[in-house]
Amino acid sequence: SRLPLVNVTIKQAQWFGLDINQAQVTLAPLEKTDGLLLSDPWRLNIASENLMGHIDYFDTQLPLAINVERALFNFPDTSQETIKVADVLENIDPKKLLDADVSIQNLVKNDEPFGHWEFKIRRDKEQIYVHDLDATIRHTKLQGNLIWDKLDGVHRTQFTGRAESDDLASVLMAWGYEPGLSAKGSSMEIQLSWPRSPLAFALKD
Repeated sequence: SRLPLVNVTIKQAQWFGLDINQAQVTLAPLEKTDGLLLSDPWRLNIASENLMGHIDYFDTQLPLAINVERALFNFPDTSQETIKVADVLENIDPKKLLDADVSIQNLVKNDEPFGHWEFKIRRDKEQIYVHDLDATIRHTKLQGNLIWDKLDGVHRTQFTGRAESDDLASVLMAWGYEPGLSAKGSSMEIQLSWPRSPLAFALKD
């Protein structure tokens, strides 16, 4: 049977630490599937002040397509040494996440722009692999792959990739540093790991 159209208004909710207030959520059959022969594909639309986008479901054998036009996160201030780094994914089991192709057009954290992100989430036994990560953040192009798992209740994240910029001085200024160095082009190979989820990264780790 065909999926019915569902409209819901959410007055106040929270998802992964993101406040979703006065949101309009719509679940409807997906009409356009690019010629794929699918059974009951659907689209979930969400529109609120903090989050706007949609999720497309095609089939159990295909990844979700998640397209976020706007995501505004407000996390606790962790600038002081005595404050523990907040991990909004602490209670999430990564191996239970669904495969998905994700595109985030505009990511904002605590009123600071964090650019455009695209990546693919794939499960493999106890781990989550984030492939083909491609982001543009404050004059910097970031590309790479990430592994996330949770063993005995402890999160672990590993990232391997590359950061490139055409204007090093602009990068330093965008991150709040004095432009003491200048270069027309710069690149850096990155290998990082930290004992938390991907969203709880801190340099002191």
